[in-house]
Amino acid sequence: MTRIDFYTHVDNSLHLASVLCGKAQAQGSRIFVLTKDKDMSAALDEFMWSFRPASFIPHCRVDSDIANLTPVIIGERLSGDTHDEIMLNLSGGIPEQFSRFQRLIEIVTLDDMDTSRARERVINYRNRGYTVTFHSMQKNAIPTKNEQ
Repeated sequence: MTRIDFYTHVDNSLHLASVLCGKAQAQGSRIFVLTKDKDMSAALDEFMWSFRPASFIPHCRVDSDIANLTPVIIGERLSGDTHDEIMLNLSGGIPEQFSRFQRLIEIVTLDDMDTSRARERVINYRNRGYTVTFHSMQKNAIPTKNEQ
């Protein structure tokens, strides 16, 4: 069953997405980042190029000829060649076919609308039998019982 992790209280989703992609890539894992649209895909792509100048996170867009060889794939839709290791969801909705992935990561910003949509996703996942784990990114946060 897919492991689902929510990272909450995030002030910069592109930054955290890049950090998580870098960690996954360093551990030898592949990650697919689902974005809400082409503009967000382009913004993340651009951010990753300048994220850490001293290191590079190998990444490409889902429609690239080298997507099946690249550890980090960015796109607004899945393709038939997309791996099934980790999906990072930045789309704001429940991703189609998320259950084919070993792990699903959700990033929830400080925006009230984003938080509200995330609550709906948590309820949906739990109603489908998934365990949801929370990681608060709020500085000096003490985990609540629900987040442990």
